[in-house]
Amino acid sequence: MRTHSTPLGQLRLWAALVVLMLMLSGCVPVPATLPTKDSIASEEVTPVDGTWRINTINKQVRIEAGRVYAVDPWLHAGLYQIQPGMVVIRDFRRLDTGHYTGADLPLQGTFDGQLRPHGRIEVTVQTAIGPMRYELAPVDLDDAEAYKTELAGTDYPVVEPAPEPTPIITPPPRPAPIVRPGNDVTPGCGGFGEHPCSKIKPVDRGKAGKLLCPGGQNFLSKGKCWVCPNGYTRSLKPLDHPKACHERGHPFKGPFKSARYNGQPNGCPDGQFNHLGRCKSCPDGFKRDGIGAASTNMCKPVKGNFGCDAGYRQAKQPPKVKNMLASLFGLKSGKYCAPPFDIKAAARAAMPSGGQLKEAAEVFLKGMTGNKEKMRAFRSAFVKKDWGALLDMLVQQPGFMRAIEVGKKLGYEEVSVGVGGDVSIIGGLNAEVGLAINTQNGKIRPYAAGGLSKGVSIGVDGTASLGFWKVPFETGATQGITTSVSGVISLGGGAWYTYFDPRKKAQEELAGFTFSAGVGLGAEFGEYNEVGTKVFGALPMRVPGV
Repeated sequence: MRTHSTPLGQLRLWAALVVLMLMLSGCVPVPATLPTKDSIASEEVTPVDGTWRINTINKQVRIEAGRVYAVDPWLHAGLYQIQPGMVVIRDFRRLDTGHYTGADLPLQGTFDGQLRPHGRIEVTVQTAIGPMRYELAPVDLDDAEAYKTELAGTDYPVVEPAPEPTPIITPPPRPAPIVRPGNDVTPGCGGFGEHPCSKIKPVDRGKAGKLLCPGGQNFLSKGKCWVCPNGYTRSLKPLDHPKACHERGHPFKGPFKSARYNGQPNGCPDGQFNHLGRCKSCPDGFKRDGIGAASTNMCKPVKGNFGCDAGYRQAKQPPKVKNMLASLFGLKSGKYCAPPFDIKAAARAAMPSGGQLKEAAEVFLKGMTGNKEKMRAFRSAFVKKDWGALLDMLVQQPGFMRAIEVGKKLGYEEVSVGVGGDVSIIGGLNAEVGLAINTQNGKIRPYAAGGLSKGVSIGVDGTASLGFWKVPFETGATQGITTSVSGVISLGGGAWYTYFDPRKKAQEELAGFTFSAGVGLGAEFGEYNEVGTKVFGALPMRVPGV
């Protein structure tokens, strides 16, 4: 009887093969060798340009002018790290109404996409092991009207961008690198989720041999042994010079020959040092912490290694402060070793340059910043804890309900609204105060944000901000990259991320976006920020209609 493989069965088989590869290899994930979006020239814009979600791995990509690049990081085939900004589909173009093609680089096959009645793109990629199938679900489209026109042209009913679908199959969590017994050269530090190594013990290689240079005709230079050919002796040149040796009796005219390296005088092979009669060596990425009496005979990281095993980097941890609103300047934070992650590249790929989020922010913030009396009244009501007055101001503000609606539709858990200025509730600290609104049930919680702030990270006096958060808006610190977002008004933006979690071994994830009016226009991209936020208890009221 002939059987047929279903798309779901193929995905499960692929996932099983990935897990098997990981178990057998024990390899550390490495960055994929893919081009970046900036290295590929822009081509024709399509009606489906915007941010989409891959249903099988629950990760976001962006279609933009002929290329598709990663917004979220993910692990491909269990071995390769696809980083934000890396192009995963190139030569993306429209063949016909609702029909798209391109070259899928990670799967190494031809991308064939069909826009379907439910508003998603069904994808088939012909690979070396057979066809692979997945879906792209719209998250935030650059031109919603063009998308509707494209969908209508296929004789399908027009639908709004669908909510994020439940993945058909959830890939297994990334396992920790397999360390076989006796193979961990930095036990207790330097590995995945471990603190970086400052100094480690060297590896014992056995008993040292005889000291001094072996044999005759040997010369010692810079701790190394050299030997001249028979009939030759050392010249005035350095021993690593091509004319290091001259024929005996002819020191000036020669002939000359080079000396031959003949090992170390410490009785140990190259790359090892003698400690109390034992040959010892440092693992890759480490070197002896000194020479002779200046050494403690330990190994320290070489420059650029930072104490993490090969393939890992130091992942910053949130500053440890008792008061989240205290100044973060000068505070040190812990670090752990983690797989590669470039927060600037991730923010550059993720920050909305158009679409519904930016449009909603522009409408709301234009109204807020256009009335300074209203902003002063907002701050005053916050200090007085007049929550009813605050809610009335927001509900009456054009664009407020639309911002919550857009946030809910695009899968954001909370929307924050804040204004900047000196407020006595946090000891006169120049900071931002506001309300966080749950998009699912309308619950409201006051918050104050302060600490280390550069550029447009949080509100300053005379500014207002609107935030969209994918993770719960809680007390703690976030890290982000701020920039300018051009538009009708002076609009600054920030893309915010969680910190690497060493307990869960969880990579940094996108926490949300903020837009600030009144500051940020023309700001240089790439300003790194850390902000502390204090969130207070829920208020006994809700936003009506949510």
